[in-house]
Amino acid sequence: MWMCRILHFVGVGKTGNLIKVVKGFKLATQHDVVLDRVRRGRRSHNHGWGAAYAFMKFDEMGFAYYKTSLPLLDEDVRRFVKGIPTDVQWIHMIMHSRLTSSEPINVFNSHPFHISIPGKLSLWFAHNGSVNKNLLARELGLEGLVNSYADSFFVAYWIAKNIDRIDVESLAKAMGRVIEIGAVETSLNSVGIIVDEASHRAVSFSLNYITGEGEKNRDYYQLLRIEVDGDSMVIASSTVGYYLEKLFGWRGEPLGNGEMYFVEIRDGSIEMRRMRVI
Repeated sequence: MWMCRILHFVGVGKTGNLIKVVKGFKLATQHDVVLDRVRRGRRSHNHGWGAAYAFMKFDEMGFAYYKTSLPLLDEDVRRFVKGIPTDVQWIHMIMHSRLTSSEPINVFNSHPFHISIPGKLSLWFAHNGSVNKNLLARELGLEGLVNSYADSFFVAYWIAKNIDRIDVESLAKAMGRVIEIGAVETSLNSVGIIVDEASHRAVSFSLNYITGEGEKNRDYYQLLRIEVDGDSMVIASSTVGYYLEKLFGWRGEPLGNGEMYFVEIRDGSIEMRRMRVI
């Protein structure tokens, strides 16, 4: 069973809310109140963590990407927060912390995964749940990599290969196909950032889809859209939401099963589109 915490943040202007959101993510990673019940006393997602963000400052785009197989410590968060650019025009960020019971624990299997198809797109992708990686690898012609990479790598590669264009319909079709072929075992809950390498357009997305054995622990897997303000958007794992409400009074609403948010910045404002993938 793969149990992780994921975070999707989009903001315009100052990044003060982002600092608060990272704090909530850290607490859920280190002291997960639902994981404590699901895994019989285990509270920490300590098999690695990572983050990726794309931002615009002074009309220039920048990227940052980091992942490790080491646990997330307080000092890591302080160092990470100091590196986040301030007074940006906009920022898209995803974060992930990992707990696995069977896949290798190493930096190559920590999230986010980065897939680049030159001239088409760059994708940073993180996932909570389990999928049939043998099935996806066979569909992708990557059977030789099954023993080297976790299941989420194959989902990331699937998306990068199968979206025809960077829009909500194409992304929903690619994600929906993973469900249709029966590859999802517990959850396809995902967050990602996509940058069009031709136009330099950046978008991000979240998907909530829980099935099979995942239904038994829906309160753990569930993604929440968390109300912050008009300049920030947050979608995160349930216990990240728990801490953000406890600390800052930000309430979360569950995403519907099969519901995806597709987010980009237009004219200095956050534009969100919702679509069901099934």
